[in-house]
Amino acid sequence: MCENPQPEQVLDPAEAESGAPVTAALVDAMRPIAERLGVSLAELALAWNWQQPGVTSAIAGSRDAEHTRSNAAAGDLELDGGTLAELDALIEPGENGGR
Repeated sequence: MCENPQPEQVLDPAEAESGAPVTAALVDAMRPIAERLGVSLAELALAWNWQQPGVTSAIAGSRDAEHTRSNAAAGDLELDGGTLAELDALIEPGENGGR
């Protein structure tokens, strides 16, 4: 079984055997940001995605009506420059890592 890297470790999928440990570390690192903003991790991730240069839409799956409402609420979440920089520092650019 693979141990999850700590959030302060590099979150670059190219440096992990699989994306699972990297994803778990990224989620752990994003959790305090979502809590500080009072939103779910999904809302935070969608808001970050929508605020990337060149992104005009995102495909977000929904299990039920409440999940659909939560996804839609992410469209109203404006992340300030500090929060965007904080998230950008966690997400390495690249094919599987973002940007």
